[in-house]
Amino acid sequence: AVDYLVHEPTDDVDLTHFPVFLMIVDISGPKNSEYLARVQESILAAMEAMPDSARVGIITFDNRVGIWNLEGINNPTEDSAILTRVHHIPIPDSSKKECPISITQVLSPEKFLVPLEKNFAAITHTVERICKMGTGSNKRGLGATIQLVTNFFSSFDPMNVRATIFLSGRPNYGIGFIADLSSEERSIHPSCSFYQDISKKSTLKSGVCFDLVVISDTEKQFVGLPSLQYLAAHTGGNVSLYQPTDILCARDMYRRFAAPMAFQCLIRLRCAQEYEVHHAYGHLLQDSVYDSLYHVPGCDIW
Repeated sequence: AVDYLVHEPTDDVDLTHFPVFLMIVDISGPKNSEYLARVQESILAAMEAMPDSARVGIITFDNRVGIWNLEGINNPTEDSAILTRVHHIPIPDSSKKECPISITQVLSPEKFLVPLEKNFAAITHTVERICKMGTGSNKRGLGATIQLVTNFFSSFDPMNVRATIFLSGRPNYGIGFIADLSSEERSIHPSCSFYQDISKKSTLKSGVCFDLVVISDTEKQFVGLPSLQYLAAHTGGNVSLYQPTDILCARDMYRRFAAPMAFQCLIRLRCAQEYEVHHAYGHLLQDSVYDSLYHVPGCDIW
């Protein structure tokens, strides 16, 4: 037997009762690349499918984490008005050091997570500008970015958060660094435990569901999916792979965000007394206290 407990968003004004959609964008590649074109199309398509009550936030990363203030942009079509709205947090180049600054130290939650309906035009133009500003650094500090996000949401009452990570290649900078492996060295087993550990913390403390969208030629480039997959597997999210030329990514994003979603779910598995639950398979994580109780921060039809 399976028992479900699903906390659905309500009409209360409390931010914890709204669906929160966070877009985390790797901008380490060159400007005007096919990868960034797919990212722009996908985010704009997702915004069209989101409910008007949604709160939206944007984070960019390479060797710095960019926290974007989306509130009150008076002239969203002007680049100067948009570029002054990002707050950068440097990522230490050591694989053992955390970021010295938190998100709340650079931006308040009200400016970081803004109402979609009220700020739709500003968010749209911000996405269009971001997707033209590839840095070309080829430094992807994903681990530090995920850590900042997890710590941020852990400091509040549980929110209904779904974070979509757009990644162009292997995380190769700072904490969460994944070593490059030759085709002979690669396997289905993770080579880095960081993402497995942080996803457990995210599920049990912050309640963030992570979707991972990799837009890269994975046949030629090692991305580290055996390690990264836990971001989705432990939080109820999905892993999607696309070639940079694949225009279907935007279509899939629209369908995903238009479909029903649930947040902060619990599943209890039961069986007859002469049996016991040995293991559960799926995108869920066992509770640290209660046996046969599993957490699913995000749930959808995919």
